[in-house]
Amino acid sequence: MESPRGVVQLAHQVPHKRDVASGKPVLLTVWRNEASLLQRIWRRLVGESGDLLQGSLELLVLKALSLEPMHGWGIGQRIDQLSRDVFHVTQGSLYPALQRMLRKGWIRAEWRVTENNRRARYYRLTASGRRELEAKAARWRRTSEAVNGILALRPSEEAM
Repeated sequence: MESPRGVVQLAHQVPHKRDVASGKPVLLTVWRNEASLLQRIWRRLVGESGDLLQGSLELLVLKALSLEPMHGWGIGQRIDQLSRDVFHVTQGSLYPALQRMLRKGWIRAEWRVTENNRRARYYRLTASGRRELEAKAARWRRTSEAVNGILALRPSEEAM
């Protein structure tokens, strides 16, 4: 069946349901307006204002800290640098995220002297944080593959 222009077909396998005759997994087919679907995915990934979602920021902070322990300002700078200035992490977003991650046990903090001879709180990844980084990265890859698949569709193609 061909989809109307600008509409995509999404097929979702229904867990634990099998067709009685063939024994194959049951697929649930949903037709969505391509533009509204992509807008919803974008809002979920990036947020209404274009800022990173809380979970995405945590993923980037965990990745930055997996490279080396850093102070808060350095984490923001590293994310800016690694993203080639696509992401600009504000201090107002970064420090609440660091506090959440401290409470969850994903990172530890200690006071040190910086290269400029100032005291700063340095953050480092814990074993729990490394596991969370791996889980969040796997979820991100899965999500981005799905988004890329949708974006690659032509109006006459159907999702398989």
